Amino acid sequence: MMPPMTPPHRPLLAPEERAALRGARVSMLGELCATVVHDVLQPISASVMRGHAALRWLRLARPDVPEAIAAIERMIVDADRAMEVVTRFRALASDKPAAPETVVLNALARECLAWLDHEFERHRIAVEVVLPRDDLRLLGERVPLQQVLINVLMNAVQAIARVTETIREVPPDIPHQRHHGRFHESGERWIRLTLTRVGREAEIAIQDSGPGFGDAVMARMFDAFFTTRADGMGMGLAICRTIAHAHGGDIRAERPREGGARIVVRLPLLGM
Repeated sequence: MMPPMTPPHRPLLAPEERAALRGARVSMLGELCATVVHDVLQPISASVMRGHAALRWLRLARPDVPEAIAAIERMIVDADRAMEVVTRFRALASDKPAAPETVVLNALARECLAWLDHEFERHRIAVEVVLPRDDLRLLGERVPLQQVLINVLMNAVQAIARVTETIREVPPDIPHQRHHGRFHESGERWIRLTLTRVGREAEIAIQDSGPGFGDAVMARMFDAFFTTRADGMGMGLAICRTIAHAHGGDIRAERPREGGARIVVRLPLLGM
């Protein structure tokens, strides 16, 4: 008797959805280029300096081999750091439909935040991360899920960067960066990422201290080709919604009482 055939893997995203995702990802990768260049050049520059130091140790009248070896070992660490950035970027740029896999959302959130470290530093944005002790797992495609979080985080950075000399209330449970109970854009900017379990779902909330959403934006922000930026494609949040729906979840926008903006992504957990 022939064993039953295993059904072929069915991608979470339809071909036309994947084509739209590809276009939005190209735009996102373009915006990430400055961060990638910074994250690659930094360890390369350090490696060059350590290489020169190793040569100086070896060219002494009495070569200091242990110091030269230590410098070369640090060069290898720097080169590994640069290679890791390039490897992560290639994975993010990959266009191959992947079989659903177990994705640990705690780790995914940290990876996405790491992509934007340079942008947070450049715009002087304080980042607060609230993760559960237990890992939250789901079955899904890692790269599209990364695309959702990076896109929302980039939107938050850009919103904060656009604000000029605006004062608003600070959320009462953020203990740092207070100024008489008020939030001043020019010196106190923040983004908070919170991951929690809500019943059988994971909830990822990304809140920022930007200008928030007006009524017109709230009504259309997840529509394809809607954008408030002159150079925007208007596909970012529309694609995020497509990805969330493909994973059996949803995405919504909120206007917190204290001001700013909050995007909430809900995704079903594995085995729930």
